[in-house]
Amino acid sequence: MSSALEIDEGNLHIRGASGRIYFEDGPTDPYYYLAAYKTATAAGMRLKGYAEVRLATGGPDGHDVLNVIGDKVGIGTDNPDSALEIKGGNLHIRGASGRIYFENGPTDPYYYLAAYQTATAAGMRLKGYAEVRLATGGPDGPDVLNVIGDKVGIGTGSPQGSLHIYSPDNPTTLRIQSSRGFGSGKLEFWSDPQGSQYEWRPAAIRSTDNGNFTGGLSFVVNGNGWGNRTGEIEVMRLVNGSVGIGTSHPEEKLEVNGSMKVHGDIICDGTIFAKPPSKPSDKHPGYHGLYEDTNPSFGEDHYGMWHWPSDQRLKRAVSTIPNALAILKQLRGVNFLWNDTALEYFTRNIEKNVKSVSGKPDDNKRIWEDERKAAYASLSKQEMGFVAQEVEKVFPNWVSTDTQGYKRINMARLNAVMVNAIKEQQDEIEAQQKEISELKAAHNRAAANWEARLKKLEETVASNKPK
Repeated sequence: MSSALEIDEGNLHIRGASGRIYFEDGPTDPYYYLAAYKTATAAGMRLKGYAEVRLATGGPDGHDVLNVIGDKVGIGTDNPDSALEIKGGNLHIRGASGRIYFENGPTDPYYYLAAYQTATAAGMRLKGYAEVRLATGGPDGPDVLNVIGDKVGIGTGSPQGSLHIYSPDNPTTLRIQSSRGFGSGKLEFWSDPQGSQYEWRPAAIRSTDNGNFTGGLSFVVNGNGWGNRTGEIEVMRLVNGSVGIGTSHPEEKLEVNGSMKVHGDIICDGTIFAKPPSKPSDKHPGYHGLYEDTNPSFGEDHYGMWHWPSDQRLKRAVSTIPNALAILKQLRGVNFLWNDTALEYFTRNIEKNVKSVSGKPDDNKRIWEDERKAAYASLSKQEMGFVAQEVEKVFPNWVSTDTQGYKRINMARLNAVMVNAIKEQQDEIEAQQKEISELKAAHNRAAANWEARLKKLEETVASNKPK
């Protein structure tokens, strides 16, 4: 027996309200004791030390696990700096209502950290009376995320919107990334309260994969009507510096698949090229088309007006076009029909210029067939115009050759020749009218002279008759 009292396979019972076990190093040392206690509402055990209480494991030489030092408790540390300090371990709070509360005083609203679980989800809730702030960088570090009422601020303690990101970085970056092989990022805009039967998504923006690591941005709207509350109709796409409206594969800086109305001026430093649509006067009554490139004719549906710089201050070596009438007489206006080669030529770029909104191959094929049928119907009518090879003999600089080897005519200069031709013809008419007037006057004078002479002759003959 190595202890003053050793009990083997039995119990030590200390009964009574004041029963205690005292621990002292000497008669003058402060006492330490282990005792039971009971109040009107609770009962338990109290281990009391004069300045410290330590609970150890691991035998006589084991280490202290829980240390009460003054008014601080350390678990895994014998020098706690806080009311409760846990070192090298975890704090488990079990039960549906387990919480950690934070209060400044007995009358302050409480703040707590708690686990929660519902039928469909589980997680953590950090609840504050009016604000919740998350900080980094130690005790004096800055607040990084701030929930102020119904607004969230990242980098700002005074968010001005539902989500306000404030950062010294330039640019300040918001990153949306999918963990899939290719997963697009998407930003959706919803209307009406969440869960409401009228909840709907008017629009969204998403990233796109256009192949060969070429990305883009797609702008979609829901469409029309109740059945399309969450529909997706792409209306515009940005791809590698190009903008497509009505097409998902723009090949120019701006490509519009459809009609465009402009209330203002179109200022162009280059050339405007167009192809003849199907009866533009029917599609847009009151409007005429301006055609160039693939439309060298002036048919009933083909009207145009160019506004060219023509200021005298911009010109030199100005001279009147000579012999305009004689030159114009060398041209021949013709009636004609486009042949099969022309039909293929005029519709050769349909697959390039026209695409469906969806961009799907089957939808593209249907649109191309419709466009080709409409073009064939328009081009099958009798046309009126010129033959480029004939015009080239008279005005070589009016004719050019395209990349397909076919000749085309720029007839914008024809007006100047026609004006001078009309003036020359008018001069000829006026000269002929003057000559005719002079001849008529001479004829009248000769007739009057002959009439006088005849009268005189008649008088002479009458006076010489025998009586």
